[in-house]
Amino acid sequence: MASQKVVEWLNEEFGKDVSSLAKARNLHKELLANKRELENKLYVKPGDISNIGNSLFLKKLEEGYKAVERSKKLITSFQNIKHEAARHLQKVADLQESFKVYILEFQELTAAENYLMWISQIEGKNEQVQEAVQQGEDKQAVPYLSWLINIWCQLQTSSCQTLLDFVQKTIIHWYNLLRERFGKEFEKTLQVLQWPISSTSTFTTPSVETLQRFESLFLSLIQIQLPEEILKQTNEKRGNKTSVSLILPLELMIQPLRKRFAFHFMSNRQTNRLDKPEWYLTQVLSWIHDHGNFMDHFVQAILNKSGFQSIQAKMEVMRALVELAAKKLEEDVSELLYDDLLLTHTIDEVLLFEKEILSRGYPQSYPSILSVLLSEKCFNRWINLERHYAMTKVDELLNSHTAWQVCVQDIELDELKKPECAEAFLTLLSTMTERYKNLRDLHNQLQFLDLQLELLDDFRMRLLQLRSQAQDPLDSSFCPILNTVHYLIVVLKEWSNLPFFIQLLYHKIHSHQEHHQDKWSNTLKDSPFSESTGNKIHWNSEDIQYERFLHYSVFDYIVLLLQQMQEDLVTKVIEWVLLDVKAKSRPYRKDKWFSMPLLPHGAEYCVSPTAYSMLSVLKSHIQVLQESLAQPLFKTVWQRVCKGLNIYLYEEVILQNYFSEGGAEQLKWDMTRNLFPIFGRFTQKPENYFKEVKEACKLLTLPRASALLLLDTLNPIQGELVDITAALEEQGIFSLSLHQALKILFLRSDLANA
Repeated sequence: MASQKVVEWLNEEFGKDVSSLAKARNLHKELLANKRELENKLYVKPGDISNIGNSLFLKKLEEGYKAVERSKKLITSFQNIKHEAARHLQKVADLQESFKVYILEFQELTAAENYLMWISQIEGKNEQVQEAVQQGEDKQAVPYLSWLINIWCQLQTSSCQTLLDFVQKTIIHWYNLLRERFGKEFEKTLQVLQWPISSTSTFTTPSVETLQRFESLFLSLIQIQLPEEILKQTNEKRGNKTSVSLILPLELMIQPLRKRFAFHFMSNRQTNRLDKPEWYLTQVLSWIHDHGNFMDHFVQAILNKSGFQSIQAKMEVMRALVELAAKKLEEDVSELLYDDLLLTHTIDEVLLFEKEILSRGYPQSYPSILSVLLSEKCFNRWINLERHYAMTKVDELLNSHTAWQVCVQDIELDELKKPECAEAFLTLLSTMTERYKNLRDLHNQLQFLDLQLELLDDFRMRLLQLRSQAQDPLDSSFCPILNTVHYLIVVLKEWSNLPFFIQLLYHKIHSHQEHHQDKWSNTLKDSPFSESTGNKIHWNSEDIQYERFLHYSVFDYIVLLLQQMQEDLVTKVIEWVLLDVKAKSRPYRKDKWFSMPLLPHGAEYCVSPTAYSMLSVLKSHIQVLQESLAQPLFKTVWQRVCKGLNIYLYEEVILQNYFSEGGAEQLKWDMTRNLFPIFGRFTQKPENYFKEVKEACKLLTLPRASALLLLDTLNPIQGELVDITAALEEQGIFSLSLHQALKILFLRSDLANA
């Protein structure tokens, strides 16, 4: 029983794998270690009988020794089995090596069998196609040819190039034959269908029988369609360099149009004229229009029914016709580059053509005729022409005798009072944007954007030169120039919010990450928006988020320069007005305010004779500025003029004189009844823009008792707590400080000794 357990245990340890016998040595060592441990535990010293149990213990000990002996025998037998297994494995390895040759031969024979099977099947289909063709049953040959095409596609991963070549040659042979036969029948059917359609007005709906025959031939031609790779090779051999890959029936349908196009516009006919690109472009658009309904109603229905919904028949025809126009333009462009007028005219016509086909649903991912104009040599010539034309146009605008006239006839309706040259210049830039916004390449769009920024900066420099020639801001082109600058700022800020320019900003920043030291990016970093948002631009970061730049604009740099120029011009106007008013106010400042008598009660004051000249000049200038400046600019100007006058009158008239009661009343009359009303047309409370002057007049004209009481309040006895602010506010004094109020009070002659 015990030996059986040992055998089961050993079988469990080694299992059925012969190679696992290598564990026998380790097992032997483990058993010896267990043996020694048991011997140490069971060892009895001589004379020590206290550890010896009854006979049962001795019996068990004897059984243990026997088990150890059996394990030794088993280990020996396992060692023998291990050696026998190793010898057996060596024999099997030798046998395996000898079988490898037979296995390789078997694989080669299997491959040869498969190869012959493929050839047999291909030859079988070839014979079936040949039989169908010889019997005149061309439609029966279509499924066999389709099978060959599918087989060719499946064999693309095979290394049997000879087999592939054989299948391809077979396919091309039958394809050419069936294409010719189906093509002739298809052309006859197209003629019955009145294809190509000369005009939609003369087109009549074909009969049901004709449409059925058309559909049958159309589907047959689709089924024998060559794979793309074979088709390219076939086109190259035929000298057909077209890049547009159409399905076979559409290719046959477009052939008559290609022939007509080549006959009229690519030959020696009179219709082939370099100065009339609109002729062939208009013809293409006409064909697209005339054949659109037929493609949508008849051809697309066949494609949808046969499982080719992904093919848009009308778009495919448009694509082929656009390529025709592009090919024609490519032939002409080498000559057009040497004639600026012809090239300019051609560019305009091509842009109109592109805009028209896009409006008809032509996808932007399809080939475009604009790609010819975007070749490096042609595009550089194009953008140089744009620059030259724009510069010439700007010269004409600024030299025109109506350059600074307001565009709108009713000036009152035009709040911005935009001059003619400003409106024409922005129209020039707007038209340029319309021309390049449909370009497919963003790099080309950015080049046009750079040109626009260059033109804007050049226009700004010209305005600066004209401004330096204007001596009197009120009697020259100074104010129209200021209106022009303001109008440019307003329009450019509006353009900045257009999605098109936001997209250009995003791509511009990406394209300038490695060159961020340029003028534009440096100014963008210093843009006032960065202070308001608190965001800094990490120009070297690869993960630039689109939303982070919504607060910036491609026009930030030029707008900043224009704003600086506007501020300089506004400051110049204000300084000019204030300087003239100050010059006329000298007698007023030197008037004898301290000795003017107080008029009897009920008598009415009139304006001071010395103030008449000052107020007259001020009113005249304000009137001229209101008529000349844009309303936002005029609002800024008159408010800042008020601020300047307020400081000037307060510091140079009031603080520099002493006032009798009559002088104070006269000053108040001059200010409240003559100066303030000049600005009363622009605000309901003009006195709010003259706070210091208004409050000084209040203090100067306070009744003497009230003035003395206020003076005592403002000079409290030591230790007395007084709310000085409340005392001043009680008299309507909110802007003047305590020191200023005391100073004004001491300018009163009646309080000189108080």
